[in-house]
Amino acid sequence: MTDSFAVLGGVGARTFRNLGGDAVLVLGHHEDHRVTLELGGRDFSYKPAHMFDWRGPVGSARYDGLLWHTDDRTRSLEIIAIAGLDARRFDSHALAGCAPGTATNAPCSATETSLRRRDRYQRASVELRWAGGLVATGSYQLTVIDSNSFAQSLIRQRVIGAITMELFGKLLGTATATLQIDQYPEGIPIEDERQHEFTSLEDENRSSLQILLAREISPAWSIETRAAVWRDFANAAGMSFRRELVYLGVVYSR
Repeated sequence: MTDSFAVLGGVGARTFRNLGGDAVLVLGHHEDHRVTLELGGRDFSYKPAHMFDWRGPVGSARYDGLLWHTDDRTRSLEIIAIAGLDARRFDSHALAGCAPGTATNAPCSATETSLRRRDRYQRASVELRWAGGLVATGSYQLTVIDSNSFAQSLIRQRVIGAITMELFGKLLGTATATLQIDQYPEGIPIEDERQHEFTSLEDENRSSLQILLAREISPAWSIETRAAVWRDFANAAGMSFRRELVYLGVVYSR
């Protein structure tokens, strides 16, 4: 169970509740090869707008495999592959698009039907991880949402690369690059033709470049600094997104 809430009380912009349970089966050959199967259900509630509440069965399969390693295992290459499917039934009605025969350039808006919205949320990813003098990972993620509600379908592709290595004087550096492309096969519905603004529920999921530097100053204390930029490419709504961040912090761990 996960239940997020606004720090100052009430309903925040990203507060939600997620209830669920899974049956898990792990099949493996030692620690080098392992398959994890999960089957369960979810009951999700998005507090600011309950039209996004949904419930339904979920399932996933994951493979962790060691492709290669040296005899002393100081260098290795691993693969992680994941596939999953959610059958989501929403507490809202599906939308219908423009009436048949409407001209392509004619303005129209989506209308609500009597059918419950249902989505097939499909996801798959593959990641390669190299460990040696440095740690490097590269991954490709694909999310496909098939919805019976007009313009709610989505194809999201994401490529991520990251490198972590010791630089000098016990200083560790991590560089991460993310490229994300979102496609809306049916476009984006507009409830009011005069209002063309569209805001995604996942505004933080953008293409980005991030650099993290960290150094341990004692067994319990370390300092770190991070610089990051976010950009939005191929935005279906014709909008742009820019964000920059510079961070300096002290970390305590035991």
